[in-house]
Amino acid sequence: MNTDLTINDELFTPRNQQFTFSELKSITNNFKTIIGRGWFGTVYHGYNGNDPVAVKMLTESSSQGYKEFQAEVKLLMDVRHKNITSLVGYCNDNNQKGIIYEYMANGSLEMHLFGNLRTTTTKLPFATYK
Repeated sequence: MNTDLTINDELFTPRNQQFTFSELKSITNNFKTIIGRGWFGTVYHGYNGNDPVAVKMLTESSSQGYKEFQAEVKLLMDVRHKNITSLVGYCNDNNQKGIIYEYMANGSLEMHLFGNLRTTTTKLPFATYK
């Protein structure tokens, strides 16, 4: 694990662990287990040593996603609360960007708030107007 900064972005500080893309491949067993999909990428389950983690990888083509990535990392660096998952580290290895969180086994906040409503498609009946 590298704790030296290799980028000039003030958002990334040495107090959080910086992972290489190769380390993320190892942590996630080559990105084997998908546990979710978000606006800017896919979330994978893995292990950082013996600790379960969630690894959110940014989709390379998403410029808006990169802004959200930066904002999310910055927020999680500053927030500590028992009901909010903690930031373990990040990856900013060339074009590969990811956020590593502690794994929360009971599901996401979105799942608890909306259940499966967000993932199902409901056909709405439309009246025909003449």
